[in-house]
Amino acid sequence: MDEPEKKKLKLWKLAVGAVVLLILIAALIWALLLGPWYFEGDRVRDSTLAPAAGLIITGFRTMLITLVAAVVAALGLYYTYRNHTLAQQQFKEAQKQFAKQHEQAQEQFKLAQQQFMHAQEQFTHTRETDRKQADLTHEGQVTERYVEAVKLLSSDDLTQRLGGIYSLERIMRDSKKDRATIVEVLAGFVRCSSSKVWDKRSRVASRGRERPESGGNSLHGNVQDQDGEGPRQWDRARFLLGDVFSSDPRLPEDVQAALTVLGRKEDGAAGLIVGLHKACLSGADLKGANLNGADMRGTDLSEADLSHANLSGTNMRRAFLSCAFLSEADLNGADLTKANLEGACLSEAKLVDAELVDANLKGAKLVDATLSGALLSGADLAQADLWGAQLTGAKLCGADLEQADLADADLKDADLSGANLTKVSGLTVEQLLQAKLSKTTQLPPGWVQNHEIQANITHHGAGNEQAQTGGV
Repeated sequence: MDEPEKKKLKLWKLAVGAVVLLILIAALIWALLLGPWYFEGDRVRDSTLAPAAGLIITGFRTMLITLVAAVVAALGLYYTYRNHTLAQQQFKEAQKQFAKQHEQAQEQFKLAQQQFMHAQEQFTHTRETDRKQADLTHEGQVTERYVEAVKLLSSDDLTQRLGGIYSLERIMRDSKKDRATIVEVLAGFVRCSSSKVWDKRSRVASRGRERPESGGNSLHGNVQDQDGEGPRQWDRARFLLGDVFSSDPRLPEDVQAALTVLGRKEDGAAGLIVGLHKACLSGADLKGANLNGADMRGTDLSEADLSHANLSGTNMRRAFLSCAFLSEADLNGADLTKANLEGACLSEAKLVDAELVDANLKGAKLVDATLSGALLSGADLAQADLWGAQLTGAKLCGADLEQADLADADLKDADLSGANLTKVSGLTVEQLLQAKLSKTTQLPPGWVQNHEIQANITHHGAGNEQAQTGGV
């Protein structure tokens, strides 16, 4: 049925309803007005019943009104019940609709969640693929740069070699994986180049000076240490050949540049060991360099500037450091066994727990240096300046301190067994009483009879004997 027909039907229903309502109203009015005479006419017209006629009419009308009211109330109740039932049906229908919509919403949410997880997996996969591709591209670029830098490093042109060195430094900063390799390459370059410099200087020196025929004090030589750790080392007389070396730089510019790069080692590369063993780095500028843990066994660092450098934990056994400048350098825990530090400046240097067994520190400047717990057994400290040095707990067994300056030095618990203290300057009895003395300690003249010193010797001598007995 189309829309116009529906409207016509609705109009017909309204018209019929209106006619029926009018008929009902008319019937009600008729019943109220004429009903009593129609149903009780004989009695109402009876003259003998005139007083009761009003009661009959009133009762009849009351009955009609009551019936009408009852019908209206019944219709009201019916419509109320019908509306309530309809409302319940609508509510139930709404509940069903809501449940259905809720289920649909949950299904849509689950579908959206699955789609999101799928999209996230795709994004993660794409990102990982892109990252791997970027890493491969980056590694390829780094490899190309590395190859080019090594080519430059092997060039005969100084400018190209310098470019190769600084290119390797840039690669080392950009690529953490290649740091160890680049450090090894640069350290190898330094060792190789410095050995060439050494050979060249040896040949120049040989032509400039005649080598003495007999042992004693040779000006130069190709002498290896007995244990093979040291490079070819010259004795102090080689500095007399300065006029021969005046036309030849002590350290080539490219070698110095490589050392500077190695000395700029970042904290992230702290675990890398720089191998500079047996290299000739005389006169090198390593001020403030970070070379902690480096392998510098037998390295020639004579007259090098290592002030403020971080050399903690370095292996410098038999290194040649004569006249080197090590002011305020960090040498904590460094191994300087049998190293030559003659005339070196170690003012305010940190040498806590450093090993200086049999080291040559003759004439060295150790003003305000910290040597707490250092091992200086057998060390040559003759004429050394130890003014204000911290030697607490240091082991100076058998050390030669002849003519050394110990003014204001802290010797608390320092072991001076067998040490040579004759002709020392600046030393007081109070300082000496804080140290550990023994019968083998060589005291300044006139101090042997001091009973406080003798008591110290007796006390620590007894302690040493007990320790030895316990050890046996």
